[in-house]
Amino acid sequence: MSKELDIVLCGLSGQGIVMSSKIIATAALLEGHQVIATDIPAVKHRYSINLSHIRIGDKKSAPRVLDGEARLVLAFEQLEALRVGIRYCQEEGTVVFNTKAIEVRNIRSKNRHKLEFPYPNEEKVIEELRKINVHDVWTIDGTKVAFEELGNIKALNMVIVGAAAATNILPCSLETIEKAITMIVPKGTAETNLKAFHLGVQRTLEKRNSTTISN
Repeated sequence: MSKELDIVLCGLSGQGIVMSSKIIATAALLEGHQVIATDIPAVKHRYSINLSHIRIGDKKSAPRVLDGEARLVLAFEQLEALRVGIRYCQEEGTVVFNTKAIEVRNIRSKNRHKLEFPYPNEEKVIEELRKINVHDVWTIDGTKVAFEELGNIKALNMVIVGAAAATNILPCSLETIEKAITMIVPKGTAETNLKAFHLGVQRTLEKRNSTTISN
């Protein structure tokens, strides 16, 4: 686990990106790292684009990650994984993304031409990321895990944080992330959020191990 690390979290408003960023940043702080965290929230409406930048390390000073400098891109929606991954992820970096698509285009207007194009599936996103030498791609249907196993779609963000933890890139232990979760999530929700976090870790590792064995 590197002590110098740039992370970009991305997705759509309402998916819990800001809280996830706070938890990862807090966990790093608890383990003694210097951290700069900058949120770029949506300015219009639900399902607008959200970004959070986390910079970990003593040499970090600028508030935002530069293009092509993120060691880890954590995406809550697969089109955002492609859009943000191509912009921010460094060569040989890692992208972790939720495979549930939310087809929000915001490009249709009454009585005007309707633009039609195929929404990229999981395989297409991975293919395009590999073209820029991002070969370490981890995927999880976090929406399905949150809904079917916890009955709470709002737990998606902790499933995705768990998926990030499974990569072993974050410079903090699972126990420290658990502590950060209990510190930050709303009162009375810690148990559910911790379950979601551990499911994210488990399901991601299970899928990765299964893929490795089959290959």
